[in-house]
Amino acid sequence: MIRFLLIDDQDAISAPNRDGDLPLHLACMYKRLSIAKLVYNSCPEALRRQNNDGKTPLDVARASVNNDEFPEVAQFVEDQLELERQARENVEPDGNGQLPVHRVLQTSEASLGSIKLMAAANPASLTTTDNQGFIPLHFACKVGRVNIVKNIVEADEEFLKVKTSRGELPLHLACLVNYILERSDYGVSLRFHGKLPIELLLGDLASCDRNRLEYVEAVYRLLRANPEVVADSL
Repeated sequence: MIRFLLIDDQDAISAPNRDGDLPLHLACMYKRLSIAKLVYNSCPEALRRQNNDGKTPLDVARASVNNDEFPEVAQFVEDQLELERQARENVEPDGNGQLPVHRVLQTSEASLGSIKLMAAANPASLTTTDNQGFIPLHFACKVGRVNIVKNIVEADEEFLKVKTSRGELPLHLACLVNYILERSDYGVSLRFHGKLPIELLLGDLASCDRNRLEYVEAVYRLLRANPEVVADSL
């Protein structure tokens, strides 16, 4: 239901009620972790917003915790604020040339909301390449975070043309081929180590679930772009 409402009225996510509470305040008040994550992804800046009583979502989440229960919603909000702090304060790359956003995208902690928040805290992080030439988009493609890929690409489609030190485009790393090809066909005929994106998708480097409709559609799209692959295999 919440997903439907967000699609129908995206402005509602940042609209306060008469008490000044945003949807994130209410999700924290009623300890609904799944809803908190959903609305956070749409409006991560709500973490800093105060209601009419001057309470942030974290304040509300902490006040809603009983002594005998684990504060999972409060913990979630604290974790997101910590990611924002790391992105804001750690602006120098580590020994691998990576910023916090690069590292988070390689873990299960990465969500659309967290990446939005971290990118807002350090906008330059989305263009920062690590020692292997990876920008955050490469990692998002590699692990299959379609909503994050969509958000980054909509910010700047030029990210799709960035190659790693080994010459890999985001398309070479992506199982999210359908979305990327809808935005741009750049790279469909460029080879990486002698292989086209379609050959990588069909070969050992592909980590996609081949039973998924998206995989079949991706193969179809890339074969249409490179029909010679079929001819060469006959």
